[in-house]
Amino acid sequence: MNIDFDQRAVIFIIPNHKLEGAQNFFRRIFSEIQVNKKFLIIEEDLNIYGMNNFPRFSYQFPNTTLLHHKDEDNMVSININLLDTTPTIHIEHQPYEYQCALIDVGSHEHGVESDSNHRLILKFCLRHPWNDVVKRFKDKGLL
Repeated sequence: MNIDFDQRAVIFIIPNHKLEGAQNFFRRIFSEIQVNKKFLIIEEDLNIYGMNNFPRFSYQFPNTTLLHHKDEDNMVSININLLDTTPTIHIEHQPYEYQCALIDVGSHEHGVESDSNHRLILKFCLRHPWNDVVKRFKDKGLL
């Protein structure tokens, strides 16, 4: 994806963010209207505003795994790395490093292998066909 993205531009959404015990905190922040308005700006930049979309943070502790699986509803995910390290996702058991990725997580097995780094990803989970999402990105010049 051709996205010029500043990781720190999203971190400001998380007041006094700390990685320890972060999962519950990240779930709570979506109830704050102010945070949701900031996501609208990102959704407009990605040309996904108005789509059936569930933005969320995904945090993973170091040295943990996420078993390989397919997501329900033929979901498509936009994953944006928010830390200085480069995350790797395994799709059909092949590793892919990324800063920002568009992934057909509803059609392809994917998971995360053990890594010594924290992972903090901003995810936009779209319940739309892959081709519809790709067209939106192409229309915006992101692909």
